[in-house]
Amino acid sequence: MTKKGHIILWIVLLSVFALIVILFGAVFLVRRQNVVSVDGSELNYTSEEIITSAGIEYNSPIFMLDKDSAIARVEATFPNIKVVQIKTVSVMGIEICVRSRYPMYYALDNNNYYVLDEELKILEISSNQPENLIRIDEELGITSSNKVCDFVGSELQSSVADGLFTAMYEYVTDITGERVDRDGIKELITSIKLEDVGYYVLNIQTRAGVKIRIARPSENLGYKVNVCFATYNKLASGETSGTITAGTIKFLYDSNGNEIIGYSLED
Repeated sequence: MTKKGHIILWIVLLSVFALIVILFGAVFLVRRQNVVSVDGSELNYTSEEIITSAGIEYNSPIFMLDKDSAIARVEATFPNIKVVQIKTVSVMGIEICVRSRYPMYYALDNNNYYVLDEELKILEISSNQPENLIRIDEELGITSSNKVCDFVGSELQSSVADGLFTAMYEYVTDITGERVDRDGIKELITSIKLEDVGYYVLNIQTRAGVKIRIARPSENLGYKVNVCFATYNKLASGETSGTITAGTIKFLYDSNGNEIIGYSLED
């Protein structure tokens, strides 16, 4: 390449670089922020409050946003909001996609009741025992310093609690064949507990009195819940030998890793 060609190449490269600088410095900036409720629920807070809590400043470089930190700030401010994602919708606009959080579980610690959603976020702390929620009968690492908006429990505990809700919501029906909703799940279950027996077992106490034991709940929980509650519905409806209000439905494994599925009157 000739000297003249090198000069032309450098001019082109510098021009492109200058254009990029101009675009990122003057065009690709946050000018619009909107809040979208992805489940259509009414939020208890205004869009302006949520946008302010996210802390994304006007004219911030839109492709360099720390979205995870913005999500954490919103979650730390509003107990009843889950930020699903912060989405870039144009070179100047973002959407903060949110949905409502709802009480699902509760835990007792030091005479305080901690109302939790399915991801084990603290929605409320009360001295009064909650009604119509599922009790978690295990330590969640709660301390006196925990406050509303904190997440509690280990990664496994949170994953299993959330996974159980999702599995129930997607696969389980009541004895009439209707798919259970959030309230229906709470009507079926009174408490849950993880037990370490060399591998983890999820113990579910139903309000009818039947217990359900599911081994390795972090694996294929939807399938296991579907199998166990199909059996539960047969027992609860009297389809077998009269209505059953005791005993244990088991989805366990033998020493060779084979599934053991069944019902017995003993634990």
